[in-house]
Amino acid sequence: MNFLSKIFDIKEGEGKPLLILFINFFCFTAMAITAGTARDAFFLSQFEKTYLPLMFVAIAIVMAGVIPLYTKLTRGRDLTTVIIFSAAIFSSSLVLLTFMVQGIVIPIIYIWVEIMIVLSFTQFWILAGQVFDPRQAKRLFGLISGSGAVASMAVGSGIRPFVQTFGSDKLLFATAFFFGITVLTSLFIRPYRMKLESRTVKSVKAKKGKSKFDSYLIAITIVICSMAFVSKFVDYQFKIMASNAYPTQDELVNFFGLFYAITGAAGFIVQFFLTGRILARFGVLVGLIILPIGLFAGSIGFFMVPLLATIFIPKFADQVFKFTINNATVQLLWLPVPPKATSEKKPVIDGTIKAFMEGFAGLSIFLAAKWVPLQYLSIAVLLVAGLWIFYTFKTKTGYVKALQKAIEKRQLNFEDLEIDVADNAMVATIEKTLRDEDEIKRLFALELIENIPLTPWAKTLNELFHGDNVEISRTVLKISAENSNVISDNELLSLLKNSDLADIAINVAGIRKLKDALPIVESYLTNPDSELQITAAAALQLMESDKTEDARLLIKDKMSSDDPKIQAMAIRHLTNQKEILTNSLLINFLEDSSEITSNACLDVAVKRKNSELIPAIITNLAYPKTLPTARYTLQQFSEDAVIEEFLIALENKEIGQNLLRGIVVTLRAFRTDETVDALIGLIERKEKRVFGEIIDTLLNMARQEPLSKDQSTKLKNEVNRISNHAYRLIDFLHSVESVDNEHVLNEVIKHELSKQVPFLLKLGIIDIPTTPVESYLQTIKKQDKRQMPFVLEVLDNIFEQKEKELITPLVEGFTTDELTNIGEKHFDEIPIGLEKHLGIMISGDKEWAAAVATDFTLKHQLTSVLKNIDWENIAGSLALKEIITNNDAVDGLGEQLQKFKLNKEELTMYSTLEKTILLKTVNLFQTIPTEELSKVAQITDEEQFNANVPLFVEGDYGDSLYIVVDGDVKIHKGDRHIASLGKGACLGEMALLDQEPRSADATMETDATLLKITQEDFYEIMSSNIEIMQGIVKLLTGRLRNAIN
Repeated sequence: MNFLSKIFDIKEGEGKPLLILFINFFCFTAMAITAGTARDAFFLSQFEKTYLPLMFVAIAIVMAGVIPLYTKLTRGRDLTTVIIFSAAIFSSSLVLLTFMVQGIVIPIIYIWVEIMIVLSFTQFWILAGQVFDPRQAKRLFGLISGSGAVASMAVGSGIRPFVQTFGSDKLLFATAFFFGITVLTSLFIRPYRMKLESRTVKSVKAKKGKSKFDSYLIAITIVICSMAFVSKFVDYQFKIMASNAYPTQDELVNFFGLFYAITGAAGFIVQFFLTGRILARFGVLVGLIILPIGLFAGSIGFFMVPLLATIFIPKFADQVFKFTINNATVQLLWLPVPPKATSEKKPVIDGTIKAFMEGFAGLSIFLAAKWVPLQYLSIAVLLVAGLWIFYTFKTKTGYVKALQKAIEKRQLNFEDLEIDVADNAMVATIEKTLRDEDEIKRLFALELIENIPLTPWAKTLNELFHGDNVEISRTVLKISAENSNVISDNELLSLLKNSDLADIAINVAGIRKLKDALPIVESYLTNPDSELQITAAAALQLMESDKTEDARLLIKDKMSSDDPKIQAMAIRHLTNQKEILTNSLLINFLEDSSEITSNACLDVAVKRKNSELIPAIITNLAYPKTLPTARYTLQQFSEDAVIEEFLIALENKEIGQNLLRGIVVTLRAFRTDETVDALIGLIERKEKRVFGEIIDTLLNMARQEPLSKDQSTKLKNEVNRISNHAYRLIDFLHSVESVDNEHVLNEVIKHELSKQVPFLLKLGIIDIPTTPVESYLQTIKKQDKRQMPFVLEVLDNIFEQKEKELITPLVEGFTTDELTNIGEKHFDEIPIGLEKHLGIMISGDKEWAAAVATDFTLKHQLTSVLKNIDWENIAGSLALKEIITNNDAVDGLGEQLQKFKLNKEELTMYSTLEKTILLKTVNLFQTIPTEELSKVAQITDEEQFNANVPLFVEGDYGDSLYIVVDGDVKIHKGDRHIASLGKGACLGEMALLDQEPRSADATMETDATLLKITQEDFYEIMSSNIEIMQGIVKLLTGRLRNAIN
């Protein structure tokens, strides 16, 4: 077994799943051969042979409907269950059809067998993709495919004795038998599929009409269409000649079995011994031209001498070269095509266009066969094959140009390539890039070839390694870990003592299990550098060392370190060592660690791709510093598995706000009908905490793919509800302004009202998602008089009459009085009354709004409002408690309010509300809503100073901002007076952001009280409050523009 592992480069842990899939594919191929042979023999010996071309047409039509239906029925279902259920249907139907082989049933069998073959092979490759990741696939899928050639030889040669023993009419029983084995192998592979769940590549649906077929794609299309057309003509000629030569069913079955055995053996030789060599030496031109030349030459022979022996030649070429060297070369053709164009055009060319051409070929054969002898069909073959050969040269030229362009634009990605070969044009192009003077280009080329065999560039890579650029040297060493042709073992031994490369060299020595390196690697266990210790310990786990246990204990100790950086280092080095860093331990780290450790764990999770890690990964969406990594990690997992966990999380009504926001934003990369419905469900359950993010995500999803009519209708219905809320707020604002238009409550209401217009416009255009609503919102915000008429015209054409009457006034800048009148006209409950509005806000779930409304109520002696509040269900923020404590009027309002009173020692000189109002006067904070500003107010410290006390001197390290609450502060440079600052003035706001030294002295002119905000506290609160960050960015960009002007 070890001998085979070395020959075929099978890594530890891959042997068993590889063997199971090898047997599985053998059985699928055997099924295809036995069923295909039987259906051809049945049709050609018992049915009218001239109808065979119509079978090609019928198959093209039926498959166009079957594939979408199959996809819809199996979406979200366990693949093993789908395979077992399909096998049960297919095998039972074959047993039943065995006893009905006559008349109209024969063409039904012909089409049904094609459906079975296509769906079975589709299921297999999806299954294989869920067991092995892309890098493993490149090494192992060729070996798995080889089992198909083995099956062709074994089963093909076994058909004759089977027919002699049981008869050709029992061949479908053999097919059913092979289906039964695939059920067993699918069950055996299940644990490996669960353990090594692969990523699902999600393609973003491109906007229709934007992408065109360029000359290169047209050439590829003509090559593939020509292949489909010629293949059907040759197949028809071959089968007709075979049926004439072998008129009985048993003879025909025996012949087809012998044919599959011969072509299987030839295919095996070409696939494993010739394909890679031909492409590496001669390139894509030869790889592409072998098949059409073989078909062209063979068809000339059949045209001149119409015998079974002569048509055997082009059919042999088609059967052997199409699925080996031609298939590998066509895959290479797609490599330089941009990913977006590939995801959009490849399914169209390989699916729709190819199927249409096969159907067209069938119809052409049916019509032509009535009027011309069989050998004259070769004229069409020769003409199309000639066109095919001509476009092969154009395709090769386009391939080289596209390859060069892709490398220049960094669009080349070998992860998308399913084979492990490189043609000479690719080798030369990458060689040129590796030798480019531009370091960035060289690094990109190194990144490009990291996951493919490096042998073609071994000499160049060694030269780069010994160059002067340390970064290049480190990268070359890293990617050549498994290739001693690039960096020899002797070179590696000398590198272990190189301080610049020691960490990578130790790791490479471990991967290569280099025994001569053991003493040096072991010595690093006591190195003072923690990273080198951990690297050495991890490497020794892979090597046969006496100190393996010491290394294991060292890693465990580092994993438990109080230093997150050391902990993260240890975790990253244990990616593949699951016996030390178990999945359960990894889950604990993901859920409970610092962001540094969590990000390291996410890096490990993305490589393990174990679905049981998904819930723990999702928890990291709640934190700004781990959200980007967590989002990327989830996108590498199976889409269905991630969506399932997302839906479970969203069903929890107690989910935290930050986690909910993280999930909603991340769902943009997981657009399905299920996720759209889940987001609509959040809106319907009135999930107000992240309402804006939900709408933005739904709009993003609608731009990927239009929502269904039912989904759009549900969202459109929300427009009326939001309009109602907006006009209730206007009614509230109107009532407050009439009493006190200076109170902070005015700003709170206006801020809430300002959020409703974007909601209304985004939902309004949800069924026309390409509308640039973001631009319209900027115009509305600025009230740009030049652009506003155009925006209003668009709204007139999007909204229905009632919606226009409600929404247009909100964007046109009407007065509060005018808007109140419109609200009263459309909504019966308006006007509501000031006291009722106040009661609703105080009882609501927004703590800052409740505190401000309570302050307004107490200030204007509307105590009846407070008496009607159910205070037992109100938690009470610090701001609310300060307001109640500082107001004597609450003493006569009952015991319920007493629970909110603070002790004297808990009170500060200035309340949160007072600090917020003061902060609002500071330039730095003017654009930030008071609700968010109240959070800043809570991190301020009150500091009192006596007159003539210095606050800071010129050159001091600046890390704090100060705001004068009362008193005066003098700004000066030595004895030179610059300015005197009084109440509301701000000192050192830029120091809060850039930590530069103070540019002048600051001294108290009088006794003074200042509010202090430290940089550390401010950064902490800014990182989790986007509106605060936006306010700072606006200030800085404004200052920059002013400086430029």
